[in-house]
Amino acid sequence: MEVSRRNLFKGMTVSALMMSAPAFAQLEAPQKWDAEYDIVIVGGGAAGLSAATVAADEKLSAVLFEKQSFLGGSSVLNGGMFTVAGTKEQEKQGIKDSQDLFFKDMMRAGKNKNNPNVVKEAL
Repeated sequence: MEVSRRNLFKGMTVSALMMSAPAFAQLEAPQKWDAEYDIVIVGGGAAGLSAATVAADEKLSAVLFEKQSFLGGSSVLNGGMFTVAGTKEQEKQGIKDSQDLFFKDMMRAGKNKNNPNVVKEAL
């Protein structure tokens, strides 16, 4: 599936709708799980909701799991802002930042439970 502005916008729109809604109904875990899906999505943040949107566009059966009682993930918690490191704007303002500091901050924020290889991909 190609990444396009359209799909990104759709995912952001879904995320915005989810961020504005209160907690959704909590479902009890089934006693027996025997369902099959084309795709299993773990996490209902911007990436997970975007994946669900693409799955729907592709007519794939999908299930999304979210541990919180609301959708939005860290996209809700961070107010929709993006993190960048070592930009020219920071340099102009005398802010010392780097990808190494970003990596350390992300690992600390995740209590070192994050997958370091995934964090490095975000750099």
